[in-house]
Amino acid sequence: MYKTTQQIVYLSIYFALTLILTLIPNVGLIQIGVVSINLATLIIPLMVVHLRKLGILSGLFVGAGSFLAAIFYGKVLFIYPDVSVLPRVLVGIAIYFTYEFLGKINFWKALVLGFSSAFLNTLFVSIFLLLHNWVFPFDFFANQNVNPIKFWFLLILPNIIAEPIALTVLVGLMTPLFVYFEKSRQNSNIHY
Repeated sequence: MYKTTQQIVYLSIYFALTLILTLIPNVGLIQIGVVSINLATLIIPLMVVHLRKLGILSGLFVGAGSFLAAIFYGKVLFIYPDVSVLPRVLVGIAIYFTYEFLGKINFWKALVLGFSSAFLNTLFVSIFLLLHNWVFPFDFFANQNVNPIKFWFLLILPNIIAEPIALTVLVGLMTPLFVYFEKSRQNSNIHY
């Protein structure tokens, strides 16, 4: 029972942190034009290292937060769950398997997790946004009279550059916390 209660508490704390990062303006979603640099994906490697398999839920948390932020702030490209939630769920799964593949955490492996989190977030969101546009065309792209792929790439260029750098640095700074999570998990009779 203790393990289950502790897991529920940790999940609740992480969900609350995710909501703070996604819903408070310019905290976890820093606006640049019509695209936001999503620092909320910082929660994904943090949860995966701390809670292991339960950390996969981090993608769902970040996706739900991004979906709610899109509704609250009128970000029309991201109000669809297939664009805002599903890619983040896949990021959570991918980061979990990346973490398991890398093994015991150190500074360089933490940097890989941070970069992968940002890169995969941008990649998956872009793929799902373009797939959504292919099935249900956005008026936004249709009115520009350009190739949607080229237009989207130019639109997210600041994101492609800034987000991986920012998340890699932040996750690198959190390496001591990741090491602490691993050591406390090894020294505990509670197995995640």
